[in-house]
Amino acid sequence: MNQETELKRASDTRWNSHYQSIVNLILLCSSVIVALDSIEDISSAERREVVLILEKMRTFEFAFSIHLMRNILGITSELSLTLQRKNQNIVNVMDFLKMSKQRFQEMRCDGWESFLTEISSFSAQHNIEVPKMDDIFILTGRSRRNTQSFSNLHHYRYDLFNIVINLQVQQLNMRFTEANTELLLCVACLNLSGSLLHLIKSSCFVLLSFIQMIYHHPILGFLVINWRHSSMTCDPKMSFFN
Repeated sequence: MNQETELKRASDTRWNSHYQSIVNLILLCSSVIVALDSIEDISSAERREVVLILEKMRTFEFAFSIHLMRNILGITSELSLTLQRKNQNIVNVMDFLKMSKQRFQEMRCDGWESFLTEISSFSAQHNIEVPKMDDIFILTGRSRRNTQSFSNLHHYRYDLFNIVINLQVQQLNMRFTEANTELLLCVACLNLSGSLLHLIKSSCFVLLSFIQMIYHHPILGFLVINWRHSSMTCDPKMSFFN
């Protein structure tokens, strides 16, 4: 295995390297299975654990899970890398955030068929049985009598695929609320040299609103009210600190 496709150690992993680890696991799946199957000189408990791992890796659920994880992390990897960079432009972060949400929406609405085709191809290459989507889903270890009647399609598409995507969007919305996003964009407009060249009218109003909410100062409240009802524009030559 070369350095580009080797599996990462736990100590090596950061946000983006988790994505690369999943990609490498998909590429090296056959080699990993062979390596696990050839392990010798281990205890009986360790052997049972290896056998259990091998059984899991040869299931459609495993193939489905690692491909879904790869696609999810692939969408957010650019955003993750951007957030890790020091002195990153906040506007760039917001652009990547918007792009991530759009790609999740596209994946949820239009990505199922291509996703299922890819997993089916992967499963065929690794001798993994692909369940018929119209058949009744059976949870491993349970009989048909003790399970609710819903199809494999319902389980994999609606209970897993769609829900995981929805959870990712919810996490992004929780971490980057509309108020937080507005505030970050306002801060990004402030030039360290003290000019208002990049401070547009709408950002001025939102920034004043945030400050007024924090400090509850009557003068700030007056400014916010007058800003809303006036046609005042920012003069690029004005000095913010003068």
